[in-house]
Amino acid sequence: MKETIMYCHELTKMDGVTTYYCHFNVHPRITYFHNKDNKIFKALVRELKEGENSGYWAWWINERDRFEFCYYSRKILGMIFPYGVKAAEEHGDGLEFNVMVEILEEVEISDMMGMLK
Repeated sequence: MKETIMYCHELTKMDGVTTYYCHFNVHPRITYFHNKDNKIFKALVRELKEGENSGYWAWWINERDRFEFCYYSRKILGMIFPYGVKAAEEHGDGLEFNVMVEILEEVEISDMMGMLK
C-alpha cells in the first residue's frame, strides 16, 4: 500500500462549519509558510482500502517513491499537469490516487522552529 507522512493545515469552508485539509507537503516548514497563523497537522496520506471513500486525491511520484501533491479535489490535482494527468502517467512520471487522509497529531510550532532556520 502506498502511503506518505505529510503535513497540512485545516481550514474552514465558506459555510463557516465544514472543514478540510490543504497545503500538504512532506516538510512541515513548507506547510507553515503557506499560512503561519494556522495549526499544522501531521497526516498519513494513503491509498484507499477496499470499500473506503474519500474526496482527497494525490499524486504518487515514481522518482521519489512517495505522494507529492494532495488536494481535496481531483480537478485541483489535475491542474498541476499542463498536458493532463493521463499524459504524465503514460510518460511514467507517477500515478493519480484517490486517497485517505488520517490526521495523526497536531504539530507544535515551537517544535518546528529549528527546522525554520
